[in-house]
Amino acid sequence: MGRPDPWGQSSPALEGDLPPFDEYYNRPNVSFGRYGILTYEPCNYVSNVAYYHSVTKMCNYNWSTTDEMQSNQEKIMATLAVGSAFMHQTYTFVGARFDNLMISIISYLGHQMMVQNLPVKSPMITELQKEWRSMNST
Repeated sequence: MGRPDPWGQSSPALEGDLPPFDEYYNRPNVSFGRYGILTYEPCNYVSNVAYYHSVTKMCNYNWSTTDEMQSNQEKIMATLAVGSAFMHQTYTFVGARFDNLMISIISYLGHQMMVQNLPVKSPMITELQKEWRSMNST
């Protein structure tokens, strides 16, 4: 990396273009908190509290999966809350990468949770590739 990543100058799409979202262009930027941290998408930034709410709901629900898989899903959702908030607040490459990576991990783990009890064990089904991965999601 080693390149500058100033707030407000990266695309959440990670392609370097200007952000495609109307909120970015049409809403005033807001400064939050004691230190007046500049936030580019205040509504989307604050809405990430819903991810924390999802984690508390997951903790109170008895899933039909292993405790380890459920615990990992809870950790990922909490991490997504941070990553997504950072992306919507900063419009930096790091924020967008963090947000998109967590979404990918949630999707992959969700897939593995859905297929874990299938009678056929195949890397094409569980790993989404031809060979087994050297590490698993748990």
